[in-house]
Amino acid sequence: MTANATNSGRSTVWRRWQELRLIGRDPILAMGLLGVGIFVFLFVALPLFRVVIQGFFDPTTGEFSLEYFNQYIDPYY
Repeated sequence: MTANATNSGRSTVWRRWQELRLIGRDPILAMGLLGVGIFVFLFVALPLFRVVIQGFFDPTTGEFSLEYFNQYIDPYY
């Protein structure tokens, strides 16, 4: 059973590698996927990452602070 699981994992990786090679053969598809990836990174992932990081720092002093997270945990409404 172990050899079968290893072959299955290896075949999955090999199949994914073959799919990536096929994408590389089609320049229009590769450029489109690259453009979409850059767009998602710039306009979704990067702003989300920046907002999460800003939650850990005090905007006036720039020091590390958990003040905003403490407000959510505080039982006082």
